[in-house]
Amino acid sequence: MKELRRNEYLDLLEANALIFEEKEHSIVADIPKIGQTTYYPKSNKLLIHKENKWEDDGYYFIKNTLKNVC
Repeated sequence: MKELRRNEYLDLLEANALIFEEKEHSIVADIPKIGQTTYYPKSNKLLIHKENKWEDDGYYFIKNTLKNVC
């Protein structure tokens, strides 16, 4: 399940032409209107650096955010 979440998240970032850096246990990306984020696929959590805020369902949070931005 972890690999599926990781791949879906990477596909979402690539489809929206966002800059990201893939690490061993996380994916760091710069998301419009949110800023820099770190996504942890194993726990499906997202850290928003600017606010130091955690989102529990990180994939769907980013998906909905990108849908509202575009």
